[in-house]
Amino acid sequence: MVLLKLPVNVFVLKSDKSHELDANISEQEMRDVLAQVNSIWQQAKIEYILSGFEAINAIGAEHFLSYRKTKYKGISYQKEMSLLTRDSCETQLYQQSEINVCVVGQIFNRSGGIFINFESPLVIWPLTSKSSQSLNAASLAHEIGHHLGLSHNYLGARYLMQGLGISTVKPEQQHLLLTQKEIDTARNQAEFYHIRKEYLL
Repeated sequence: MVLLKLPVNVFVLKSDKSHELDANISEQEMRDVLAQVNSIWQQAKIEYILSGFEAINAIGAEHFLSYRKTKYKGISYQKEMSLLTRDSCETQLYQQSEINVCVVGQIFNRSGGIFINFESPLVIWPLTSKSSQSLNAASLAHEIGHHLGLSHNYLGARYLMQGLGISTVKPEQQHLLLTQKEIDTARNQAEFYHIRKEYLL
C-alpha cells in the first residue's frame, strides 16, 4: 500500500470563563501525540502531518456554562452539549482539505472526544476527560477514524473503533487494531486529504 499523508490543522481553544473549554498544550506536545496516533494508524499506511497549530478564542462560553448547569443529563443534554462545544470552536480558519481538530481542556462527559460531521467536519479532542489520562492519543486516533468514515464496531478492547472504553486505553500498553474493512474504508476517504507530492516540493 502507498503511504497516505494527511494534513491535520490543530486549533487550541482558549477561554477565561470555562476551564473545560480552555486548553493548554504546546506545539511539540501536539506533535508527540500525533506520533502516537501514527503508531496506531501505521497498520493502514496512513500518516498524519501537523499542518497548522493556532490558538483561538472560545465563542459563546456564557451559553456553554449556562446550559452546563442543566440538571437533566439525558441524551438531549449530551447532544446539545456536543453542539455547544462545537460552537465554541467556531472559526473561519478551518480548511476543507485538511482534518481540523479543536483541542479543549476537558470533555463534558466520559467520552474521549467528539466528531461532528457538519458542513465543516470537526474532531473535538480534550486534553483530559472524566475517564481518561491526559493527552490520550488513542481517543484522538479513534475520533479521526470517525472522520475517515468509520463507525463503532464493538469488537472488544483490542480494536481502535470499539464503542466503549477507548478513552482509557494507553497506546503504549496495547496495539489497537483496525479491521481490513475499516482500513479499506479509511484509505478510500483519506484519498481526499492526501498530500500530493507536488505540494511537498
